[in-house]
Amino acid sequence: MSLSAYQLILFPQRDDISAAQRAALLSHLHGCGFLGQAFELDGREHFTTGAQFLDQLVFLGCSPYIETEPPADTAARNTAARQGRFCHLHLTRLLPRARFRANPRARVRCPACRKSVAAAELLTGPGTDRTCAHCGHEAAITDWNWQGHAGYANLFLEVWGIHPGEAAPTEGFIQAIEKITDSPWSSFYTQADQQPADETGPVMWHNDRPN
Repeated sequence: MSLSAYQLILFPQRDDISAAQRAALLSHLHGCGFLGQAFELDGREHFTTGAQFLDQLVFLGCSPYIETEPPADTAARNTAARQGRFCHLHLTRLLPRARFRANPRARVRCPACRKSVAAAELLTGPGTDRTCAHCGHEAAITDWNWQGHAGYANLFLEVWGIHPGEAAPTEGFIQAIEKITDSPWSSFYTQADQQPADETGPVMWHNDRPN
């Protein structure tokens, strides 16, 4: 039985980040010491944490412990990485169309009756419209109130191994990447049973965004 991996997902509020901006962002993340060495995990390029990774986080709560050292053995490292047992990072490729991603363990509110349902119920099934089990109202997934548990973008920065409310990027870090991408950034915490492929998730039109 696989363990769920905790993640902090950062994303630009613009959904049309360019290839040049992604390249500049990746260069900055290396240059500022946020990213360390690259390694392959299930066909995707991940990174260990850089020398200044912890300096660019604000720690929340009571004395959180964040593991940054991966196991030396490659097989053990990959198993631990999939389970989020140490911090590592992945910058998704530039997606040809923006994607909607959300925490499948969150509670989401109907835009009509405001009653909550499990996010997992909305994230399964064909199409992008969902019907409220309480009132029968039908709405696009992005029209439901995700209460900060979702994002819509063509680029995501995944920080694996961060539990909800454990840590967040510093204001200076966010300001720097906002300048590079010419876009405000947001974030949400999630816990997934497996890492999503870069191309999964409902395709939403560019004028559809999560609340």
